[in-house]
Amino acid sequence: MMRKQSEISKLPIELELETHIYEEISLRSENRRLESEVNEYKQQLQKITKENEVLTKQKEQIFFRV
Repeated sequence: MMRKQSEISKLPIELELETHIYEEISLRSENRRLESEVNEYKQQLQKITKENEVLTKQKEQIFFRV
């Protein structure tokens, strides 16, 4: 089946659009993954900060006992 000239001239534009759509989908997916990773790091930081507070209090108690 032969394509009309107008259909042929549209192909690069359609391909470019499809490529942009694919890139957009990929970027959004990567963005979600990175946001999730950032949230995990925030949770880890909160946990470590709490542990540090506990250890700091324990250290102060030890030094004040002496």
